[in-house]
Amino acid sequence: SLPGQVVGLADAERSWMVGFGNLLLATGARDLPLAFPGWIQPGVMGATALSKLLELYDAFAGRRIVIAGSHDLGLETALLARDKGLEIAAVVEVRATAQGNPDLQQQLADAGIPILCNCYPVEASGGIDGLEKVALSDGSQIACDSLVMAVGQVPMIELHDSTGGKRHFDGARGGWIPEGDTTIAFAGLCAGLPDTGFDHAAYRADWMNALGGACSGDTIICQCEEMTLADLTGVQPPRYLDRPEALRKRSLQTLLRDGPANQDQVKRLTRGGMGQCQGRRCRDQVSMILASESGCPVA
Repeated sequence: SLPGQVVGLADAERSWMVGFGNLLLATGARDLPLAFPGWIQPGVMGATALSKLLELYDAFAGRRIVIAGSHDLGLETALLARDKGLEIAAVVEVRATAQGNPDLQQQLADAGIPILCNCYPVEASGGIDGLEKVALSDGSQIACDSLVMAVGQVPMIELHDSTGGKRHFDGARGGWIPEGDTTIAFAGLCAGLPDTGFDHAAYRADWMNALGGACSGDTIICQCEEMTLADLTGVQPPRYLDRPEALRKRSLQTLLRDGPANQDQVKRLTRGGMGQCQGRRCRDQVSMILASESGCPVA
């Protein structure tokens, strides 16, 4: 019924459609959140969010931060925060060695910023004013007002998905990568992270497995729908709906006995990823949890 390809646009007052012959998407990448006790505490944020607050909005109120992740994203975030006058208490790294560019590591060493390896957050806690401290897996605690999760970024390909466009999974490029056609092309991080030979998918799995060990069944995974880890692995409906006895006997394992688990099926049964953010905050870690529980690759 349309004369050709169109893109829907909107601002604060109206929405409209514009026809196009060629479309270039440059939607960037979003932070990868990973759950652990206290990760929804005010003061816990992603590296991309911190960068926007510091450089674009000049609206960051924190003074002392801990950064999780020592690949280039984490190291660059630490240097940016230092240049903005913030105190970096530590960079924590789940693996045995720092993962980022050696030149960046040296800059942190010269600045006196410690990188704590074989270490990860097990709890973020605070009070009415936000984050106050982070407990680490080595038994220590660090006083801070901000915890920056710099484990990874995810290419923003939702607009491409809405067209039914093709994509493929590439762990070295940050996950699902869009494939253009004769009329739609991609630029910047939405086309994939720079391929430096680093396996982002394996790195994220190491972090998720470590942080997941600190989670209990009541740890929130999807904030919008208040879906817990137990709700997800139990494939249970939202807590604002009734849970008949037959549903309480269901779990991801019972679904797996019937065949490969379908992510869309799990979404419909649990409403995970169907809240206000449409899965942008939980979709990727839900995929990783389901893959781990199912014993299959995240792709």
